[in-house]
Amino acid sequence: GFEMLEGTGFESTGGEEHEVLADGSVLIGGQVPSTTTYRIETRVARTGITAFRLETLTHPDLPGTGPGRGDVERPNFILSELGVEVLPQLGGGPAAASTVELTAARADHSQSGWEVEKAIDGKLDTGWAIGGGFFADHSAVFETAAPVGDEGGTRLVFTLDQNYGRGRTIGRIRLSAFSGDAAVLELPADVRRIVVADERSSADLERLRAYHRERHPGALRLAREIEAIDRKIAAIEPPTTLVMVEDASARDTFVMRRGDYLRPGDEVTPGTPGLLHPFRDEWPRNRLGLARWLVSPDNPLVARVTVNRAWSQLFGQGLVTSEEDFGLRSEAPSHPGLLDWLAVEFVESGWSTKHLLRLIVTSETYRQSSRRRGDVDPSNRLLARGPRFRMTAEMIRDHALAASGLLSLGLGGPPVYPPQPGGLWRQIGRNEPKYVTATGADRFRRGIYVIWRRAAPYPSFVLFDGPDRASCHPTRSRTNTPMQALALLNDQGFVEAALGLARLGASRDEAPSQALAWAFRRVLARKPNPSELAFLEDALSEEERRFEADPESARKIVDGSPAVPVDAGLDRARVAAWFQVATILLNLDEAVSKG
Repeated sequence: GFEMLEGTGFESTGGEEHEVLADGSVLIGGQVPSTTTYRIETRVARTGITAFRLETLTHPDLPGTGPGRGDVERPNFILSELGVEVLPQLGGGPAAASTVELTAARADHSQSGWEVEKAIDGKLDTGWAIGGGFFADHSAVFETAAPVGDEGGTRLVFTLDQNYGRGRTIGRIRLSAFSGDAAVLELPADVRRIVVADERSSADLERLRAYHRERHPGALRLAREIEAIDRKIAAIEPPTTLVMVEDASARDTFVMRRGDYLRPGDEVTPGTPGLLHPFRDEWPRNRLGLARWLVSPDNPLVARVTVNRAWSQLFGQGLVTSEEDFGLRSEAPSHPGLLDWLAVEFVESGWSTKHLLRLIVTSETYRQSSRRRGDVDPSNRLLARGPRFRMTAEMIRDHALAASGLLSLGLGGPPVYPPQPGGLWRQIGRNEPKYVTATGADRFRRGIYVIWRRAAPYPSFVLFDGPDRASCHPTRSRTNTPMQALALLNDQGFVEAALGLARLGASRDEAPSQALAWAFRRVLARKPNPSELAFLEDALSEEERRFEADPESARKIVDGSPAVPVDAGLDRARVAAWFQVATILLNLDEAVSKG
């Protein structure tokens, strides 16, 4: 068992008094410092020490009987760090003290967040505390990395750092040492029975494993890390809905004569059209088998359709313009050899979309100038120039937010509610859900996270030809209307984006021409030519003079969007003038077009 260590000396940095009691414990008295460090010298006859026990005991002379000294109602302590050294033997032995490495710790009680293993983690801002276990004796066992002890007696010094402050220090201490397997002394009765038994059942072995996981510091640390990761995953897990499940037993299915379910005809089983490539025998006759049949190397159609969709996203139209129809009535591909080659490359790359997109965008065809060459091939079916077309509704919003520095790149989570005109979700005679406009980062999340209600879709998306999702739209139409320009000028989302860009431009500490060139490149991804830069400089100067003469109008513009706060130190007239310039930039055709 444990052998009590005989105390031979006590020192304290806090100036406390101490008394050695009859049971070998040390009672601390006198003043209560905010922080302190105890240095206790001991000796013991035994060798092969594998663990030390630190007992914190109550006493009538301690506040609330302890075991801490700082508070009558909450006599807590925090042991920041415990250190142990072996001192040289008197009259011989090593010339200097050697540090004892403590590898594991366990206690009968620890406060949440202040577990006992933190008393040996090498950090003075953590430690062992006993919140929720006041007015009672407690003990902790600390195991050594290697047996400790000298023949003829062992001299040990214990250093107890208590750095938390506010008098959270230990009031009564007793130290003892153990030789052998210290974990055995701490085992519950049922675990101790299993350990000493000659034979163990599978249930006994599982109990031993569970006990080990519950007490091992490394396992506890990993369990806390796993819990933290699980919480993060749960926070970003998207909402789900049950679409379908696989029926465990396939039902009998028949051809209904003339569609009458009361007159079943021949029985039918799952299969694929015989005119197409065969369905292999090793494939299951379910959705998994159908998926394998679709992506089989014998079937070029899926790869061709997928490649054509990717081409359409990058060039504005597919090699086969009828993206939704690859049948007999579809449009012929403009470059059939290219379509076939890309399909084979896509399959052989392991169906890697990243590889496919990189291949296309690094090609000379894609990197051509988008400038038109006369009236030849205006639709660019022959790929004589690079692609140029208006961006999709989601891309236009994301681009404006990115240029303004407002775009939130967070992943996952529920839909968000960006600003839109009020009352769009109200319908007469129905108890409609409320549209609560998002605040904070959710207000500026990417377009794919915007809430979409088929009865009242997001209005700016509709203006830029976003589908209502009431039916399937393989391709989107592209129109250019005056309403789109009005939305870019007045929609609250774009107004906030313009203010965000203005805030960035007005805060730049450089010449106006340099700041304007920076903003121009941020929005259009190119440098302005001299005439464009001169126009913007004139506009900025004129607007700044106008707002200096009308500070109330400047204040309404700058402070009218609380979601985009502007630093009070920035001149309101300057920011308002920049807002007008930012609105010009974000309304350019080049700003909403790709290429």
